[in-house]
Amino acid sequence: MSTSSSVFPAGLPGAAILILRGAAALLMVFTSVHVDGISKLTQLGSMLVAILLVLGVFTRPAALACVALTIFAAAMARADQQAMLGLLALNVLALSLLGGGAYSVDARIFGRRVITMRS
Repeated sequence: MSTSSSVFPAGLPGAAILILRGAAALLMVFTSVHVDGISKLTQLGSMLVAILLVLGVFTRPAALACVALTIFAAAMARADQQAMLGLLALNVLALSLLGGGAYSVDARIFGRRVITMRS
């Protein structure tokens, strides 16, 4: 039994990835604004990562950067904020495994190509 899947899933799975990217980006913005003790440079990095995630540009590396920034923020956060940040890190880790989906800039840049082999 073999199954095939697209590198950039469309339809409902693509919409789910789009929602996941948007939610992760909103939580990154929320984190950068509301977690005490985060430096301005970390806030700027969080905003940049949020923009990349919303657009779906370099989604996997951006999601991994989001995981790193979230863990860094969790180390400086209060105990009540750490649980939320841990869940964000898990969600974005899942996004880094899924990729950007069909509704992303990544799909436009790196989408399907037809390769013709000559003999």
